[in-house]
Amino acid sequence: MQITNNPIPSSGMFATPKNQEDLFAYLQKFSGSERALAMTVAMMTMNLCKQMVDEAVADQQQTKEFIK
Repeated sequence: MQITNNPIPSSGMFATPKNQEDLFAYLQKFSGSERALAMTVAMMTMNLCKQMVDEAVADQQQTKEFIK
């Protein structure tokens, strides 16, 4: 698996956590329904990011198969 271009966009308006643990620590700062909403949006975003990478990997594999 070799992806040469990252398919996931980035925004300079927001900080990037160092890792997943930092993200979850930040989410813990919220309380009640705010925490539930923040966690839902974060997990939906992580699922979308995984899907985007999976699609990029699949496209790359299809290209390799086509070239053979």
